[in-house]
Amino acid sequence: MRLLFLLFVLSGLVSAVETGGTSALARSQAASVRVPAVRIAFTQTKELAILDQPLVTTGSLEIDRVGARLRWQFDRGATLILAADRLRRWGADGREEDLGHDPSAQAMAGQMRGFLGGNWGSLGELFTIEDATQVIRCRPRSPAIGRYLEELTIAIDTQGVPTQLVLRAPGGDVTTYQFAEPDLSWKATDQRFSGP
Repeated sequence: MRLLFLLFVLSGLVSAVETGGTSALARSQAASVRVPAVRIAFTQTKELAILDQPLVTTGSLEIDRVGARLRWQFDRGATLILAADRLRRWGADGREEDLGHDPSAQAMAGQMRGFLGGNWGSLGELFTIEDATQVIRCRPRSPAIGRYLEELTIAIDTQGVPTQLVLRAPGGDVTTYQFAEPDLSWKATDQRFSGP
């Protein structure tokens, strides 16, 4: 779970990233405008150097762009909800956790905003970004972040939809999120963004 939290350390202010018409960033931003609500199932695979077998978990992202809300849920774990520009988290036991002034929680909220608006350029304050046609590759600007994360890559399909997110950590640990085909028929309800 710590590596997941490190993913969300990647937020920042919008950077001056070149996003030509065929770049992955440009396609992702354009796609987010066309899709007001979507549900995307994912499989998270953690390959940790200390384990012989990868850890595999499933979950889903539910994005309501009209209401500016996002739900990130692990099927047998935590639920995170960003709504009214406030991040809340519930543990696997269903109890809400106090995020207080936790800087990683604030960074997590920023990354969730990236999913919400399709604007991966917001990673530019903390990372150098290579924006190619199919992959957005981010490398830490500071040694402090580099201690935890060597590289983040986001694969974007031709329609602008993220298909895979890969985090590479020093020491050989790799966490991969493989996203399923988006469910565009999913409808947002207030209940989905009020708690687990």
